[in-house]
Amino acid sequence: MCQREECSVCGCDFDRSDFDFIDDEFDEINPTCPKCQEQSRISKETCDHCADPTPAEYEVSDFYLCEYHYEHYVDGYKRD
Repeated sequence: MCQREECSVCGCDFDRSDFDFIDDEFDEINPTCPKCQEQSRISKETCDHCADPTPAEYEVSDFYLCEYHYEHYVDGYKRD
């Protein structure tokens, strides 16, 4: 059964089942879509590979990356 919700951040409609196969949990009090939850989590992190604290822009597996290191990471997959 579909349970449609409205994201309290971006206003988009989403289904609670969108959380079934991701690590985030649906928040009953402050319902936010999976994309906004991810952005909120990333915005509080820094790149795990930069010497200086650089804001993270991507989350990959168990680590956070800036734009530069994300492109380097993706390039490695493209070559394989």
